[in-house]
Amino acid sequence: MHPLPRRTFTSSLLTTLFALAVRRAAPAEKSRVTLFDPVTVGDLQLPNRIVMAPLTRGRAGGERAANALMAEYYAQRASAGLIITEATAISPQGGSVENRLRLLLETTEAVLKVWPAGRVGVRLSPTGSDDIRDTHAAATFTHAAKALDNYRLGYLHLIEYITDDSRIAPAKRIATRMRAVSRSPFILNGDYDAQTGTAAVGSEAADMISYGRLFLANPDLVERFRLDAALNEPDPSTFYSGGSRGYTDYPFLHGPHPKAKPS
Repeated sequence: MHPLPRRTFTSSLLTTLFALAVRRAAPAEKSRVTLFDPVTVGDLQLPNRIVMAPLTRGRAGGERAANALMAEYYAQRASAGLIITEATAISPQGGSVENRLRLLLETTEAVLKVWPAGRVGVRLSPTGSDDIRDTHAAATFTHAAKALDNYRLGYLHLIEYITDDSRIAPAKRIATRMRAVSRSPFILNGDYDAQTGTAAVGSEAADMISYGRLFLANPDLVERFRLDAALNEPDPSTFYSGGSRGYTDYPFLHGPHPKAKPS
């Protein structure tokens, strides 16, 4: 065995030490967030980022009060990170941006007199519906997000449908502009599936994704997403029909829910 010359040994040692120093100094690669990672909303620690959107299903009955059937329905879907059982719509006003936002902000302030900010959320729909649209939606809703940010709400929930044929670049989406001016946890809704939802939270376009019809037809949606399993198809004919059919009788991946009642 021949010893290394002093110069070669010293050079090799310095190279090794330099390599170790670089390796230690290199920042750890940030892992991408997924739908199954926990998230904080106000003072709530949620186990995942899959939200059940509010769905009016006409099951309250003649007394217009919550009942046992509704309790069973939500219990079946309790694996969601957050369930938004219902929402209250705020009608729009005309005029300037400030005037159009006045009712929204006054209502928010009234609610905050009763509930802490971390338990209050606002849901907005910039793209509107067939009969209600804002011709300056980007300016109006970005202004709304900025104004609401002063309250540090539990979350800001946005409906903006993103489909393959929308041809809207992410930078031009209203959601992107609103996200930039809001510090509240940001929820997106709009025909997302497991793949597009994962991409949205992974790219930090949103903190959470809400699902409506998919959660309606798949009470175990979280597990189905996790296993990449097939999904039940929702039955629109039963959306507002009353009773358990199309409400609590959708099948689970591994058999009926133990609390489910025969229809």
